[in-house]
Amino acid sequence: MDTVQRSSALERISLLASSREEGALIVCGTLGSGRTHLIESALASVATHAILVRISRAEMLYPLSGLSAVLTKIGDARLAQFTGRFALVSTDNADLFAAAETLLMLLRGLALEPVLVFVDDIDQMDKESLAILSYMSTRLSSTNVSLVASIEAVGDDMAGLALSERGAPGAVRLSPLSAFSGVSSVLLAPLTPNEIAHLIAETVPLPLDDALVQIVCSYADGLPLAIMQMLPSVESAGTGSLVLPFRLGARTRHIARQAVSGLTAPALQLFKNICAAPLTHLDALLDESTEASDALDELLASGVVTAEAGCVRVSSGLVRSGTYWAMPAIERREIHTLMAERNQNIDAAMAVWHESWISPHNWGAKLLLAAATALAAGGHRSAAIECCERARGNQLPPDRIDDHLRDLATAFFEHGDLIIALRYCQISLDADIPPSEALELQLIKTHIEFLLDEHLSPNEVEARLEDSQPGSTALTLRLLGAMAFVRAERGEASGALELLSRIDREVYPGRAGPLLQWEHSVVTALAGGLEPREIQQAALDSSGISSMPLALQTLVGRALSFAEHHAQARKVFVGTLVHAGESDRALHEVSGVYAAENDVRSGHLHYAIRFVGDLSSASEVFRFRRTLLQAWSLEVRGLPSEARALMAECESMLERERNPVLAARLFSAEGTFDLMRGNVEQALGYFHRVRAVTLQMSLALHARHDVDLIEATLMAGSRREAQVLFLDFDELCARMPSRWATLAGARARALLAPDALTIAAFDSAISDYRPDDSPYELGRLMLSYAYRLDQLSQFEHANRVRANARQIFASIGANGWVLASIRPHRVPEPPPKGVGLLVDLTPSEQEIVVLLQHGHRNKEIAARLFVSLRTVEVRLTHVYRKTGAHSRADLLAMLWHAETESSSASALAVGPAAM
Repeated sequence: MDTVQRSSALERISLLASSREEGALIVCGTLGSGRTHLIESALASVATHAILVRISRAEMLYPLSGLSAVLTKIGDARLAQFTGRFALVSTDNADLFAAAETLLMLLRGLALEPVLVFVDDIDQMDKESLAILSYMSTRLSSTNVSLVASIEAVGDDMAGLALSERGAPGAVRLSPLSAFSGVSSVLLAPLTPNEIAHLIAETVPLPLDDALVQIVCSYADGLPLAIMQMLPSVESAGTGSLVLPFRLGARTRHIARQAVSGLTAPALQLFKNICAAPLTHLDALLDESTEASDALDELLASGVVTAEAGCVRVSSGLVRSGTYWAMPAIERREIHTLMAERNQNIDAAMAVWHESWISPHNWGAKLLLAAATALAAGGHRSAAIECCERARGNQLPPDRIDDHLRDLATAFFEHGDLIIALRYCQISLDADIPPSEALELQLIKTHIEFLLDEHLSPNEVEARLEDSQPGSTALTLRLLGAMAFVRAERGEASGALELLSRIDREVYPGRAGPLLQWEHSVVTALAGGLEPREIQQAALDSSGISSMPLALQTLVGRALSFAEHHAQARKVFVGTLVHAGESDRALHEVSGVYAAENDVRSGHLHYAIRFVGDLSSASEVFRFRRTLLQAWSLEVRGLPSEARALMAECESMLERERNPVLAARLFSAEGTFDLMRGNVEQALGYFHRVRAVTLQMSLALHARHDVDLIEATLMAGSRREAQVLFLDFDELCARMPSRWATLAGARARALLAPDALTIAAFDSAISDYRPDDSPYELGRLMLSYAYRLDQLSQFEHANRVRANARQIFASIGANGWVLASIRPHRVPEPPPKGVGLLVDLTPSEQEIVVLLQHGHRNKEIAARLFVSLRTVEVRLTHVYRKTGAHSRADLLAMLWHAETESSSASALAVGPAAM
């Protein structure tokens, strides 16, 4: 457990041991929060001499027994002698404080070696010792003794304030935590789901699947003690059935008793009735009398139960488990009998649940499974899991249900409970099921794995396809289409196109359904082989996008986005977001992510920020994309410190997923934001990592980092490298043309233009923008323009251009870019001699010269620049006339001599002193 949340507490203890500014630290947490484990871990890790004192509750009635244990454990003979002579005059506060001062004076005079004293469960100490040590704890800094004490936090206050604790009847005892109110404290809060997953991974020898970890999280309330008690039954179950709610030990049952100790008798009985089921309809609890209604109001006010959509459930899985299993078996059976009768005409699913506990050996598993499926379809996740596990535990060989979990898995999948859906999908796939059923489950599993981690298991899918029967052609095509889509989204273009070819061989012309047709369109677009106008025409030809199934509408929106019809795509995604209700939670989350990505690409960042804000942080759909979009939104809005943790989370997920498309998006985002802040070297590092994984990737999935890489390379002083990078980008755009590539290429050309042509090049690039083009890209172009004007010492012009850029960024909610630090670190020296050879050339003529220097012939230049061969020849004639060259060879020789003279002049200007 050292690697989870408790690491911050360990750091606090280590700081106390190494620093003498404070003399004490209090570690507080509820029962089962891991206080003892933390102290034992700290005892083994601190560099200072440390001792551990365990307090015995049996000695609480003996005054000064606790203080004696502490002083004796320190091990100094002089302290031992003092302890033997030490006696209290009385237990009045004045005498207790006098005794504490006497002890402090002794410790200061002894000049002990530094020692760190750990006292576990100091709240179990006798009240006299507690009072003396609490007084001393704020004055220990000059004694070489430091104190770390653990205290159980009870009651509702977990924020470190005074807590109340009941003693014997009629007696009131000082709260231990309030006694140490002047001492720094560290709270052991409940573990988060991620921390629970880490703890389980450190504890169990074989990894548990994520679904079991989720189930443990839902019952443990973040307490390490409860997790440790649940793990044996979870490990032994594996893919078998679980007994839910979990049976817990005596200490966790004590937590449940504490939680309900203040309830009246009617409220406690009603609470027991509610504990007997994962969900209870209100009508099954209330009758014509007011007693049950009053009891329910008491339960709701105390917070031990929660109301949702006409039902109530126990708020804490741990309290429910402890309360339910603490009841005798006969009492549990009586409650189930009562609640089964009350639910008969109110809630059929819960009636089945209660009846299964009355006579479990005679109850049909398929009825329980039907109840689980109905609950999952209604969004009652925990109740559905309990019913399903109960059904699996009750199944007999003639009535097995593991091969009938498809509908349940589908219901969980549609509600966005992907990890749970994957568990039941895999259980059914592992059972002996017909090939057609296996194909349907494999299709569901393929969708789940893609939405979870954008992962694909091609070998498993191919094995299912080999086992399929001739009559399952439609399922086969759907599975092949899903595989092609996933491979295309992962950037595996060749594999995706190969799957499309297999589909084409299986489908008669004109017989493919609309879903398959649009999957075909999206895959082709992702692979860079579909013209934007083809997708637009297909969308216009389709008989009303709004009348299509919502899943198909999402595909249409995705295709339109790749074809750069962003406004149309946005309209489609908004429609799916509006109409996808709770029963289509997964589709709703998918549409939200796709909508945000569409407007990141469109440059209308205010729309993207709005879509990101509506994403659920708890969603399991597209976890990496969602987290990256949330980090992106924070960075764009000028909140980098808040984005840092999310970026780190993305890097952690990337280590597990190894997806080149996701890696490119993350590194590109980090590089762009480093460039925004002026961290050029860091930005270059990220951009080169992107370049390493995207050389063969289509522009549809491209990270759009190229021009930022060129700009950062120029800012780093490597103009020649920037020119080479531009040629590579130009070649990519020639293979896969797009409007974004045209606009981005114009910015790159303007950045690379000679000083004399810079203003004309940027003005030309700005004039090419249309009203529906990306405002973000226009803002970036203006920032690059201002950067180059700064280099040319045209500061007033630069400030006007920069102000225009800031206005654009402010209009799209990009406050981070309003404060961007893209400025030259210094104004460069005048250009070397020889550059005047090209000073009179237009930007289009300079492009031809650069391509000539890289060995391209006229036909190749024409293809790269999207012009005719005749145009290249005319421009080349103008170049010869302006430079005085007589031929290609003569021009290249003149350029070489000009560069050589420039280099020599620079070396002479620097002089030998710099070498």
